[in-house]
Amino acid sequence: MDDHNFVALQLHGPKNWAYGPISSDPQSPTNELILNPGDYLVAPANTPHAVSGVGELSLHLTIAFDFVSGETRPWGSSIEDCDRLNHYESTRIGSHWPDAFDESESPNSSGRYRFSPRQRPAINCNDKYCVVEAHVGVYRIDRRAHQFLEALQRGRRISLDEALEICAELPNAQVHSLIRGLCRAGVLFKGI
Repeated sequence: MDDHNFVALQLHGPKNWAYGPISSDPQSPTNELILNPGDYLVAPANTPHAVSGVGELSLHLTIAFDFVSGETRPWGSSIEDCDRLNHYESTRIGSHWPDAFDESESPNSSGRYRFSPRQRPAINCNDKYCVVEAHVGVYRIDRRAHQFLEALQRGRRISLDEALEICAELPNAQVHSLIRGLCRAGVLFKGI
């Protein structure tokens, strides 16, 4: 299992690929196929897979990739050296910044929060709460935060000011706590 999206391009000889959906059941069904030269397989991050040769020399090339929205930086523009490490860390699944939300951070602070672009959590809401099923756990959150969660689910990056406005039915301290908790859990990231 890789923590990035990938394309596997078969270059030489055949190779057997077994892959399947993410499941806690080890007996869950898998898909199997043989890639021949020129064939390729595209899979999202955290897709369980196994690869084996089929009796002769084989070679494949794996290309890892991430999605770029262009929302904060025009496509093709350079990431400043001082931001390069932060940009890299913000895109790693399961990573989180211990200082992603500082207790003293004021509502007019800069920075925008987002779900991981690799694996956005599933969100299901009822009359009382929303269940957020993320790669790191399941969280039950006050239903009054549903517009905030759904905006994040659609890929929107949200500032703290916007979060407070969207969640106007909640006390500011509860919105701060929600963002802080999701950041610490590695579900929410503070981006550039």
